[in-house]
Amino acid sequence: MRKITAVMATAVMAAGIGFTAPTLAGAATTGASSATATAAAATSSIAWKTCADKDLAQAGAQCGYLSVPLNYGRPHGAKIKIAVSRIKHTSAAKNYRGIILTNPGGPGGSGLDLNVFLVEELQAEHLNAAAADYDWIGFDPRGVGSSLPALSC
Repeated sequence: MRKITAVMATAVMAAGIGFTAPTLAGAATTGASSATATAAAATSSIAWKTCADKDLAQAGAQCGYLSVPLNYGRPHGAKIKIAVSRIKHTSAAKNYRGIILTNPGGPGGSGLDLNVFLVEELQAEHLNAAAADYDWIGFDPRGVGSSLPALSC
């Protein structure tokens, strides 16, 4: 049980995050600054496709890019692309619980396949409903891994 607690501590529950401009804009206007609301409205939706990464593809994940402002103070200026992966829930629609957004921590850590690791850990701990009832989102933070542009030092 300690192992699964540690695994779940790395996941962030983000029910209601839709990764589309209207959803993000709606969320941003509830008590956030107008600059944040404008920046959220400038984001894009994700065109999901089969992942090129072997482990992600084998897990049935879909991948894509979320285009976001390079500088949130200039939401309509230069854009960068955040690499995102999604393992969709496998349970019946009535059991679907929402989205879990995983965070690799950092700085500099890739998290595109963190969702694969967490789902596999849940299954190994016989917590199949926890793995099956959510869409699991992984991502590479800006400048890391598959996000564009990526930095190397």
